[in-house]
Amino acid sequence: MSNNMKPSINPRNPYVKISNDVVDFNFKGKAFSLPLNDIHKMHFRKTTTTYFPAFMGLMVDIDDESYKLHIHTKDQNRIVIKMSRDDCWYFTDLVNVVRERQLHPAS
Repeated sequence: MSNNMKPSINPRNPYVKISNDVVDFNFKGKAFSLPLNDIHKMHFRKTTTTYFPAFMGLMVDIDDESYKLHIHTKDQNRIVIKMSRDDCWYFTDLVNVVRERQLHPAS
């Protein structure tokens, strides 16, 4: 990606905003802010299939269509946000911004 094509957050994103290098999250009634420079790594992971006993001796698997956004901070803390597959699209721009900052730090 060239320098003039840096990834950015859609200004109409209802869940994530970046201003003055601070990421503001507001998702499912939970709101918090995190300095962009404090984010070490960010990635999605699909949740595993859940099994539960339906009848005696029979395990039923439930296909879980949710994902978890894992945020690793530089001070070794982790933040995990569970979301639906449709909500992941609102956070992919943020993951791209974090990855681009790691690959091409400001000089």
